[in-house]
Amino acid sequence: MYNIDIPDQIAEKVSSHRGRRRIRRLPAVLRYEERTKHNYEPKIISFGPFHHGKPSLHLGETFKLKALETFLSTCDNKDKLFFHNTIESNIDEIRRCYDEVSIEEHDDAALAEMMLLDGFFIVSLMELLFNTESLINVLFTIGMAGFSYAIRDMFLLENQIPYLVIKLIIKLRYDDARKGEDLLNNFLNFAAFQGHHNKDGATRDEDEDEPLHLLEAIRRKMVSKPRSEGKNGPLGLKVKEEVYIRTRLYTSRSVTDLKAKGIDFKPSPTAFLRDVKFNSHFVFSGDLNLPVRCISEKTKVLFTNLIAYETTPDNVSDYAVSSYVNLMKSLIHTAKDVKELREKRILVSNLGSDEEVFQVLKDIDTCGMENSGIFHEVKERIEEHYNNKTKTWMAELMHTYFDSPWTAIALLAATLLLCLTLLQTYFTIHPSN
Repeated sequence: MYNIDIPDQIAEKVSSHRGRRRIRRLPAVLRYEERTKHNYEPKIISFGPFHHGKPSLHLGETFKLKALETFLSTCDNKDKLFFHNTIESNIDEIRRCYDEVSIEEHDDAALAEMMLLDGFFIVSLMELLFNTESLINVLFTIGMAGFSYAIRDMFLLENQIPYLVIKLIIKLRYDDARKGEDLLNNFLNFAAFQGHHNKDGATRDEDEDEPLHLLEAIRRKMVSKPRSEGKNGPLGLKVKEEVYIRTRLYTSRSVTDLKAKGIDFKPSPTAFLRDVKFNSHFVFSGDLNLPVRCISEKTKVLFTNLIAYETTPDNVSDYAVSSYVNLMKSLIHTAKDVKELREKRILVSNLGSDEEVFQVLKDIDTCGMENSGIFHEVKERIEEHYNNKTKTWMAELMHTYFDSPWTAIALLAATLLLCLTLLQTYFTIHPSN
């Protein structure tokens, strides 16, 4: 495992470099990894130029045309040409969102047509998620599997269109701007939190750039900006040397091990990945608060592509997703650990077993990346509590002898037997007159 330790001058250069971000292909080291490359490839739909025109995705093009037809039928006084011309008038800005090599084969009209079809289909999928009647009609066309795969394909790093295209179509689609904003925000909440209600909404700073694409918008919603991020530099990447050294010395301990030391697990008040806290109480117990996370078939694909996004050279982030996954992997060693977090309502899943959930988390590759500064305070406090014999001896006693009702009964029986033996011995030595 490698920890990120970015010097001040590099962090400043990274900050100034953010304005030149581009939608690029997956790093080659990930694309050619046989074990995981299927997590980056679309199943049914291509969005953007990277997978456009592939024979295996031809069926998806028919879905786009059907969605466009349905979409336009609900737009008063706005035909396809209106939307096409509006998108083409922004084509220079759209081109600047991509690496030149990826779109040099498409002229302005062809690129605008691609953005039109892809953008309409994405917005249609967003609407269908929150419109049961329309969803039922569409399922007769593409089927439940097709709809599910289409949502999955929206999460892929190589399957992105500029976020500005999606916002432009939504703006043109809805006369009521608030309604369009609600649609986009509801979808981002759905994608980031998988249906779990998050009590605290993330807000975007006025000086923060718009997301480059939908995947980045999902990541921002999922991670949220910490209240104390300002002191850690523009990207939260500055890590003090002593912190970097200490975090490398922390031992990976499972949920089961920590429970034996008196540490209880509780859901955090929000579902943001950064919302992890540890409190060691005056007596022998401690609480580790973790964000609620829904684990499904799409979890591995979403997290794998978010981590891939964090590794791309001109989209440097604080590695919050990678760091969260590493933290969870350090806590979950077996399906027994999953069971404990599930019973505490920290992990929620529609998968068949705890073993399946464990396998999903195990298979997420963080590419050896982590930001030492994000969870170092939590890890440090856990380490202090774990090594404090005064606080943990009672917890170990409770865990060893009272974790099971049978061991508790056996201990009480043995104690009672010992007391009776002592009494018998006493009266034998000092018989009653």
